[in-house]
Amino acid sequence: PFYYDPPVVTSITPRNGAVLGGNLLQVYGSNFGPVDTAPYVSIGLVTGTLCTSNIWTSDTAMSTVTPAGKGFPHDVFVAIPGFQISKGSLVGGFSYDVPTLTAISPGNAPTSGSNIITIRGKNLVSPATVSIGSTVSSSVTLISDTSIILVAPAGVGVGHAISGTFDGDPSFGNLQFTYDPPVITHVDPGNGPTIGGNFVTIRGKNFGTSSEIGLVLASIGNTACSSVVAATDHVAVECESSGGYGIALPVRVTVSSQVSNGDKLFSYDIPVITAMSPNVAETNTSTAVIILGRNFGEASAGRSAKIGDTLCSTLSFISFSSLGCTVEPGLGALLDVLVQVDIISGSTAAIFSYYAPIVNTLYRANGPPSGGTTTTVSGSHFGIYDSTILGKVEAYSC
Repeated sequence: PFYYDPPVVTSITPRNGAVLGGNLLQVYGSNFGPVDTAPYVSIGLVTGTLCTSNIWTSDTAMSTVTPAGKGFPHDVFVAIPGFQISKGSLVGGFSYDVPTLTAISPGNAPTSGSNIITIRGKNLVSPATVSIGSTVSSSVTLISDTSIILVAPAGVGVGHAISGTFDGDPSFGNLQFTYDPPVITHVDPGNGPTIGGNFVTIRGKNFGTSSEIGLVLASIGNTACSSVVAATDHVAVECESSGGYGIALPVRVTVSSQVSNGDKLFSYDIPVITAMSPNVAETNTSTAVIILGRNFGEASAGRSAKIGDTLCSTLSFISFSSLGCTVEPGLGALLDVLVQVDIISGSTAAIFSYYAPIVNTLYRANGPPSGGTTTTVSGSHFGIYDSTILGKVEAYSC
């Protein structure tokens, strides 16, 4: 028997096209036969993925329109129908364009997610899945081969890569997505003891969920909270105060490196004096006393204390509730005591006294009623040499 040589495909242009097809494809080779043999082109298979609009140009050239498809590379066939199909192929000659993501709007969302995101690109087909970082969106809708919409999943942080699969093919592109930074709207309570240990509820938005609490930090002033726990997903966290001192300190929340506003303030409570031990002092020598109370700050705080109008000559921090004070010689009863920590102070009235004078001996215990007699009074607690002392004999002043 006699056989004509089969078609041979030597080149095509272009070598790639859209997944929905419709691209004009020029095919070159030899042995495409005469026009009345109706040669046709297929991509991938001789039958099953046939090109459309096959146009014979010559025995060595024809044009066609690509069918829909995906992946790469595919063999390109020219076939001549007849009693026995003759065919020739260009191995791996044609590839479908990969799905590519080119734009996203908006590129951010609250940490609770749920807002609608539009992604544009090309060669997008169904079934489609889209992930923000490692989290897959639960709802993705294909609008066209150039557009999809999805519901943003909940999350925290910045610079999350956007990726997708389209009919099993992974997407290309460098899109990124960012969750909104935390915002504080209220701090409750707005004050607390300097010893710390109390919980402060910080309310606002974009705090993430309890499963992401390890990415959440909080601070009062420059001091980190000793612990942070989720109160209500996305809108409230609780900060356990580490203690400190000062007033109008900014409260901040950091979620996965994003820092909140700092215009919501917290103040530590003012010093409170509850007792003095002892509550009396010598009039002519210094006396060591302990000031008892609360909210005396921490060891590094600047502080001072006054007994009446006189500063403690030395003042040592013992604890948040006690200070050591050296009381200098003096006079007076029911004196106020004041403690100042940083720029805030607190005082308690009539809580401290110097010992009252005690008369032991009077030398020359008599004299004329006209006065003028000099006598010597001995005893204790008369103050120091420059003290102002007033003596009386019954109602008469010396």
